Parts: sequence; structure tokens; C-alpha cells
Amino acid sequence: MGARVSTVIPCYNAATFIERALASALSQEGVDVDVIVVDDGSSDDSVARIRALGRLEPRIQLLSFSSNRGAAAARNAGIERASARYLAFLDADDWWRPNKLARQVEMLKAQRAALAYTGVEVHDERGRALGRRRVPTRVGAEQLLVHNVIATSSVLIDTERVLPFRMPPLRMRQDLATWYALLQQGVRAFGLDEPLTVYTRRADSLSANKAHAAAANWRLYRQHLGTPLPQAVAMFTKYAATALVRP
Repeated sequence: MGARVSTVIPCYNAATFIERALASALSQEGVDVDVIVVDDGSSDDSVARIRALGRLEPRIQLLSFSSNRGAAAARNAGIERASARYLAFLDADDWWRPNKLARQVEMLKAQRAALAYTGVEVHDERGRALGRRRVPTRVGAEQLLVHNVIATSSVLIDTERVLPFRMPPLRMRQDLATWYALLQQGVRAFGLDEPLTVYTRRADSLSANKAHAAAANWRLYRQHLGTPLPQAVAMFTKYAATALVRP
């Protein structure tokens, strides 16, 4: 049996995609996976589908919020429930290639690192490939703020090499704020430039609108991190230059 990995999946009205996400997590090769799905007040039949799968697959745990509290709260609830040494994040509309986790565990052990991320293939809601996001082997905290190469669904963390953490209560960019904080603490992160994570670009997602995403970055710089105005402007300019051409 391979390394144990707890996978946290926040779910909000993702009935169309949740079964695919769960299948990709549970079919990972070379690792022992359990999945914690946190339903964030869905109004579709996401919960019914998760429960149906849970009756067949004991590795699925379901936590449910009575109302929508946001991705940060959902992920934090999953983090609190996770029990394995390795912690992975997967959004309900994304999915993994079968060797994704095993490749990352191998890399974390070889590099004695705490955080691993992968390249990403971007698909539309019909499954058509739109492009690929390449990632560097290493990334620094300040570099991350202007070009976030760490996709949340690509992250694997060795919890024995990090202090306990939670995501801040931001509606957007709570993941970027978390990775930035970990890197600021000296956590070593390594990227695997292979498209082992598939990201689904949904028309109704918060991050799909580039104007909303840009505004969220600005709020992160100025309100959450308290970055001085001149520095924030410089960072935002660099961010915008890459975000406009990103698939």
C-alpha cells in the first residue's frame, strides 16, 4: 500500500462534475486515498449524488453546510477532518490524471519539501482542451503574488513538514493567500511541469471573469496583506500582464 492521502473537495452546485472528480481521486495509482467532500449549501442534487457514491465507496466522507459559506470555510472543514500525512485539494469540477498523487509524493520525498504543485490542462465544460499552464520547478513568495502558478487542485502538502494552517475567510484568492503565507514561513514548494491536473473553466465560476479575478487580486494586496500603494500598483501591473494571456 502506498502513502496515505486525504483529499478535500469543496462542492457547490457541481452535480454535473462531482462524480468525475471523485472517480479521479479514488482511482489514483500507488497511493491510499480517502476523500472528504464538503458540500457548501448546494441547491442542486450534488448531495444526493455524493451520498449514492458514498454508499458504494467507504472512502468517501460527506460534510454538509446548511447554507453557502464559501470555499475557504469548506476547505477548512475538510482540513480539520483530514487524518492522512499527505493532504490534497481538488475542486469539484476539476479532475486528476491517475498517477498525479504518486508522482507528487515521490517528488516531496526526494526533495524533502512540504508542498508540491503540477502543471494544468485547461478544459471547457464540454471537456474540450483550451490550453496548458506550464509551471516552474521553484517559485518564491513574492513571485507567486504576481503570477500564481500554484493551482489549488494541483496542490499536495506533507503535513508533517508544515505548521497547522487554515485558509483565510476570503471569497476569492483565499488559496493564493494560503500558499503565500506558507512560502513566507519558509515552506519549500516544488512544481512538476506535467499536466496531471485538469482544470474546468466554468462560465459561472467566480474565477472565470478576469475583471472579478483582477479585483480580488487588488483586494488581496491592499486589504488582506496591507501592501503599500506604490508596491501594490507595481505588483498588479505585473499580474495583469500575465493574466490577460493566460489560458
